[in-house]
Amino acid sequence: MAKPSLHVSLGVLDVDKCIKLATKAFLSGAEVIEISNSLLKKHGIYIISEIRRALPKAKIYADTKTIDNIEEEGKIIYEAGADVFSIHASVDEEEVLNRLSYIRKLGLEFSLDLTGFKDVLSKVLSISYLTPDYFYYKIPENISKNISDHPEIFRIIKDLVRISSAPLIIAGLNDPQSYSICVRLGVGSLSILIDERNINNIEELVKEFKKAIEISFP
Repeated sequence: MAKPSLHVSLGVLDVDKCIKLATKAFLSGAEVIEISNSLLKKHGIYIISEIRRALPKAKIYADTKTIDNIEEEGKIIYEAGADVFSIHASVDEEEVLNRLSYIRKLGLEFSLDLTGFKDVLSKVLSISYLTPDYFYYKIPENISKNISDHPEIFRIIKDLVRISSAPLIIAGLNDPQSYSICVRLGVGSLSILIDERNINNIEELVKEFKKAIEISFP
């Protein structure tokens, strides 16, 4: 099993600030720069190109949450410099199957985003045949703020790891201890949000989460 990678999700909407934060995060040890859906909505594909220009060796995850026009959007995302294309799991499954060979031919990896599904385990079982490169699961906000009061979420994560046909990316948790548990459960990647609340200590934050991965990985 490969060591989990660390994503930094850019939630700051200023372009210049985003590029500086992405650079600091990457140099501090984050392997993946995740461009949030909010950032894409505000600045479009331009922001992918700018971060690719600044960080040619970083892996870029574009959180498009695409649900249609997969072929067209995939091409645009790829040409802008992204490595991973996010498709929301509510997408028409035939659409994914029909466009899968095109996505692969481009060289794009694709992630199925499970955000918003209450019965996330059943959803994963029903769509694993689409052979994504990743499943992306964001912990609901009402749980992520008080994770110690919701031990059931770790059972869900454990079951997701067990039944998923691809590595699982977990987002939405806020503390290294919770991520340490996720690492021990076999999660493939961890995503931390960088926004106005924590931009002043991004380097320390990335190093702290990287340490949590290091000490928890078998």
